[in-house]
Amino acid sequence: MATDARMSPPAHTYAASPFDRTDRDIILLSADQVNFACHKTTLSIASPFFADMFTLPQAPRASVQATNDGPAEIDGTPVIPVTESGRTLDTLLRLIYPVDAPAMDDPAHIVEVLCAGRKYQISQASIGMMTLFRTIRKFIASHPMRSFAIFCLHALEEEALEAAKQILRKASSKSNVLAATSATLMDTHIQTFLREGHAGAFFRLREYLRNDGQVEDYFRFTYDNRPPQAIEDNSEPWHSYFFTGLGSEHDPIGLLHVPADLHIRSSYSSSDHLVHKLILYASSPILGKLADTCLEVHEDGLPVLQVAENEEVLRHLLLYSYGSMTSMIHQETCRVDALLFLDVFRAANKYFMSNLVAAMRVILRPYITTDPIQAYYVAAACGWESEVREAARNTLAIEGRADESYVTTMEHAPAQAHAAFVQYYIMCNTAVGNIIKGHCSSANSPELPSGSWRRNCPEGVLARSGGSVGPAVFRKVSEANVEKELDHWQVSVAPSFMESVPRGPSTAGWGSPAATRRKPDATQLANEIAKCIGTLKTDTGTLDGEIRDKLAEASLMFSCLLNTT
Repeated sequence: MATDARMSPPAHTYAASPFDRTDRDIILLSADQVNFACHKTTLSIASPFFADMFTLPQAPRASVQATNDGPAEIDGTPVIPVTESGRTLDTLLRLIYPVDAPAMDDPAHIVEVLCAGRKYQISQASIGMMTLFRTIRKFIASHPMRSFAIFCLHALEEEALEAAKQILRKASSKSNVLAATSATLMDTHIQTFLREGHAGAFFRLREYLRNDGQVEDYFRFTYDNRPPQAIEDNSEPWHSYFFTGLGSEHDPIGLLHVPADLHIRSSYSSSDHLVHKLILYASSPILGKLADTCLEVHEDGLPVLQVAENEEVLRHLLLYSYGSMTSMIHQETCRVDALLFLDVFRAANKYFMSNLVAAMRVILRPYITTDPIQAYYVAAACGWESEVREAARNTLAIEGRADESYVTTMEHAPAQAHAAFVQYYIMCNTAVGNIIKGHCSSANSPELPSGSWRRNCPEGVLARSGGSVGPAVFRKVSEANVEKELDHWQVSVAPSFMESVPRGPSTAGWGSPAATRRKPDATQLANEIAKCIGTLKTDTGTLDGEIRDKLAEASLMFSCLLNTT
């Protein structure tokens, strides 16, 4: 008679020798369900973590039950599930056991093993871990940027610092990272970092290189980089919000003439909001369905729905559901807490609140003009491409180097956002510099025009105004750095620019005296600028065509400007 497959015990996959021995007394079960037959004595000697675990009282065998991670026992041997993959666990155990050293040629895998070794408190003085560290040092020396990317992804601060020092020692590597050149960023591991790492880490690497490694003691690549006194000692997930309680003064939820039929509560709070299931259904099908599956019941007999979001985020979700569109905007200053904005955005996506997401794009729009740096990284974190492009253009009106300005939203945007912004910003400034210098004497070259917008608000706040900002500030001349105030060009830049342009039929060069110079033909100048634009190379991919078109427009505007001077 055929055996019922449903009654057959599950097959157990064992690791390769020596982790398939029958004299085992403990089994480690990897995340991908590979069993490693181990020995408590060996693990205890190598790892204080396991030594402490094995001294804990064990549950009676009769009460041992299987878990979702796998069986509690195999043939009477206890099974301990771990979070590492079979490959990582195999390499780590081979560094512990008296066997041949494993192959270590994949840098990402090596770092995973290092993280596992530290998790289980394997002594760094052990032969196996020393072998691992030697391999890592060789990798840092040969591939410093790739090393930095991998270390940041695993929050390995000490190793990231060593990689940064190695980048600093190599002039070519330093200049390539500062310019965020595409060739430097094409490595597979670096691409992973750009997608999954934070823009803040990449910004800090560039800051470290710009300062030749001279940074404050509290400087970190992978951690909160504010001075110790600026970090609040608060474990609540919203402790970094600048504004709390927004919207509570005009809370529309209390519709007293329509009795509520549900309590909704943040997991971080004991206070409830009385709401209506119908309203939740209308704004979020997910919340509506969750409301129908509540198991907890309040003392008043109404069901209680708990959500993972903190109290601040939950309040704004509910305020929007009940018709408040601007609860996140501070009434007096018109500022928006950028971190709160992103947290509400993530929650809105989680609960399929598409109308709220659309409303938030509308809320962000004015800040794309008034606070483009912060808005750029907010839009990048939200994946809003058109807003990213527009904010990047507007940063060109900011006084100083926008690519060297830090905002806390970088910690929530992908590293790719900062790399793309650096490429774009440098390319625009280079293009304009070439255009201006091509028509100026070296002795009388005006400085590149700089915007007058100065960011003077907290790093984590979207500001509606940056000080003395007027409409002229955002009247742009072009896509590049010439995309500055037209008034600024006419008053201060154009006169000095014209002084260096030949005015007469003299065969003298660009540095001839002003008396022998004449205004150049506008068409000729436009053609020369267009020629410069034609040779322009950019690393920003899809922005290429748009930038070229805008710079072409700039040549015509240059012509008009010179003809009116």
